[in-house]
Amino acid sequence: MTICMRPAILHRPKSEIANRVLQVDRSHLCAEKLALEPFGPLGAARYDVDASRMPRRYKCAHKIQNELVINALRKSSAPKPTVLDLGCGTANDGFQILSKTTSAIYFGLDYSSHMIKRAEDKLARHGLKKRSLFLERDFRFVDACGLWAGFKKANLARQVSVVISALALHHYELAEKLHVYTVAYDLLQKGGLFVLTDLFSNSISSVADLALLKESLDVRISIKRLIGSKVTVSSNNTTLSVSHYTDENHPHILSDEIELLLKRGFENVDVVYRHGQLGVICAAK
Repeated sequence: MTICMRPAILHRPKSEIANRVLQVDRSHLCAEKLALEPFGPLGAARYDVDASRMPRRYKCAHKIQNELVINALRKSSAPKPTVLDLGCGTANDGFQILSKTTSAIYFGLDYSSHMIKRAEDKLARHGLKKRSLFLERDFRFVDACGLWAGFKKANLARQVSVVISALALHHYELAEKLHVYTVAYDLLQKGGLFVLTDLFSNSISSVADLALLKESLDVRISIKRLIGSKVTVSSNNTTLSVSHYTDENHPHILSDEIELLLKRGFENVDVVYRHGQLGVICAAK
């Protein structure tokens, strides 16, 4: 059965900085109020537009992530090395990965049917349909056995070479993340790689506030770029807004995330990139 749920929105007390940047951000949003989820039809259509205008460090993080994935896939001994993307969106990462590998398989998982449809169309346009598979699922409620059934249907090996998740887990509590990390661990082959690109907070409050301010200022710059290109901006149909960072995102302290990965059994957990709240973590099984 298809499970399709909008992500949990966790409300937390805002700091003075968060309140201030939120007020500034609203001055840039157009008055149009659309009752649409960020990942509904219009949100999915805007997703690639937003991604193209995100700060340079986000593009840098995705590039680092995908280079790690491509390198691991090339070194895999599997005839069809598979990468599983938890929260794949419109498969921007999948396109980059498949474009630079010859035999790899991309398995995308997302709760939004609109995202998956655009992902499928994108890869099909570039001749990559036969090396991709998508499932409409909420990754918080799947298990390894359920996903193995999908692998079997596509004649894939039961274990995967790489699992990635990019900017999808920071909405959720650590207990929910532990379940996702468990699924990733169970699916990975021995020596497989888990690459997590996400937002993380800091244990020192002043540093955490500074990182949030950096995110907010960068998003405001991106919004100005959108306005300059005459693209409609609405807080209801895009994740590109300060309110998304202050109201809906809930990044946990980086050291707590690393501890959680080690608790699950991952080894050699490394932080390979960090800038503001943004970070890329690698962990081996």
